[in-house]
Amino acid sequence: MPRPVRLISTVLLALSLGLHWTVMQSFAWAGMLVRRAQTETFAVALKTTFDGQHPCQVCKAVAAGKAAERHAEGTSFLPKLEICNAVTIACWIQPPSTAPLRVFENGVQDRGDDAPPLPPPRSC
Repeated sequence: MPRPVRLISTVLLALSLGLHWTVMQSFAWAGMLVRRAQTETFAVALKTTFDGQHPCQVCKAVAAGKAAERHAEGTSFLPKLEICNAVTIACWIQPPSTAPLRVFENGVQDRGDDAPPLPPPRSC
């Protein structure tokens, strides 16, 4: 498969799985950690970055985007699946024959469930 086709299909798969939100959130966390580490100790910066109580604008945008996608997926129309009566289905399904399949010279296939044909009468 050519390289551009592989790249495009990989990007489309990543977008369909929602990995773009993960990438955006990772960059937001990295930026928050760097900005906060400049004014606070690293331990405090790490704690405030990942505690969820101090989100930045990108974190809020990612959360809103994820919520909008979930809402859009929830409103899609899914047809109701009608399930047939199990008794009716059981009446139509027959177990397979256990007799071996025989193929005759003329191409006729037979399971051998019936009695074998009688030989023609002999003339005495």
